[in-house]
Amino acid sequence: MPNSPTASDLEAIPGYREVFPIQASRMSRVFYAEEKQTGELVVIKQLPEDADEIAKASLLAEAQIQNLIDHPQVTKIREDNSDHFTPHIVMEPVLGRRNIPNFANFCMPETASRLLYSMLASVVEVHENDFVFRDLKPDNYIIQAPLRAVLTDFGAATPRPYSERVKSGEIEENSKEHIKAWEHYQRFGMMVTKSASIGTIDYMSPEQLGNGRVDISSDIYSLGISYYQMLAGRLPYEVTEEEMKDLIVMEYAEPGHSIFDENISQEEAKKRISAKEIARRHKEEPIDLDLLLERGIPSDIVSIVERATKKDSKDRYKSAAEMKQDVEIALTRAGNLPMAA
Repeated sequence: MPNSPTASDLEAIPGYREVFPIQASRMSRVFYAEEKQTGELVVIKQLPEDADEIAKASLLAEAQIQNLIDHPQVTKIREDNSDHFTPHIVMEPVLGRRNIPNFANFCMPETASRLLYSMLASVVEVHENDFVFRDLKPDNYIIQAPLRAVLTDFGAATPRPYSERVKSGEIEENSKEHIKAWEHYQRFGMMVTKSASIGTIDYMSPEQLGNGRVDISSDIYSLGISYYQMLAGRLPYEVTEEEMKDLIVMEYAEPGHSIFDENISQEEAKKRISAKEIARRHKEEPIDLDLLLERGIPSDIVSIVERATKKDSKDRYKSAAEMKQDVEIALTRAGNLPMAA
């Protein structure tokens, strides 16, 4: 497992000075930096020095994919240094609010719908370029005034599976579209992690959690979960303390392969139990739409959430553009025309 990069690693990136950290994980670190020569502010995503070749290839793919998506609501790459001895990419800064969930706890239906409408704008462009984002969630957007959502962090993005598109009849076998889709996949598909389970558990679709076919409908599900969160002020699937007590008892009763048999802390064990239960609910339990109706959310907005979060991907919106159109209709009915996105 690679070590998480630290501020001292910045000495390996000449020409930049760290200004402020944004986020960090065991796999990468993101921070604002100042270009010493010009004084310009940039954002740098950096891997640890001991990152393996798969991580470096994924960073290269992230940079190339992000540069292909030419849209004002997608962050731009300035430098691709994924082959540097401390691999990193340099991005244009996007100033705004990152934490939509806290902001969304106070969203009125119209505000949540305007946010979603803006979030969908960049996703439409991602899908039209034949990519699946795979990790759509509020934390991957930066919100600028007035309610303009900018999509960031393409680390999980992957090309759409061309073979499945042929089987489904979306594209004709041996056609120009088929060849183009194959070449597209060959260019990017070898560089990214293909595991269906990439993503954030709270927003992952049933097929992502069950090793099924991951396509644009998986992104639509994640947006549906995000919409629910903005409208309800909470995620649809959360494990309470009381539920955790019962789940711990059940986990101890698991014959032969209990999480507690592993050499991990109790806190880590609880996180794993919670993730396991949330994954089960995504796959098996319906979302509580009555909660939205009880809060006075208009039925046409609730219907959008319902369709986007269907368990079977075939029952969801066929495209992000179709979902965006329904959001626009709902806003128009409410007398709130969406802002340009």
